[in-house]
Amino acid sequence: MKKVLIVEDSHGYYSRYRSDLEDLTSEVQMLLAWKISQAWELFSQNSDLDVIIVDACMHSQEPDTMPLVKKIREAGYKGHIVANSNSSKNNKVLLEAGCNLEFAGDKTEMVDQLLKLIGVAKPTRGRR
Repeated sequence: MKKVLIVEDSHGYYSRYRSDLEDLTSEVQMLLAWKISQAWELFSQNSDLDVIIVDACMHSQEPDTMPLVKKIREAGYKGHIVANSNSSKNNKVLLEAGCNLEFAGDKTEMVDQLLKLIGVAKPTRGRR
């Protein structure tokens, strides 16, 4: 099972990610952090994370998650930390802070990009 930490403060995106991954609970464990402090706590409690996905702006209009990314890298995390902002400018700031990848395009495409990164196929849902 792959374990993913998603740092995201938008209820809309949070709901979308949960919905998009609901059929994959046996393959992907998703940990969601609403706050930077919660993200650090979840990271500290889960040393086996495969990927960390970070929004740039948590409860702010300006990027504020760079210290979290730096702290995770300083703690020795070698896995992927993915910048996931709708703004390429904000993604660049996160890449400079220690993210090693960015998801391109709209955040609504994040789940598809995540599944490709971790090698999990998205199930096809039956037609109604």
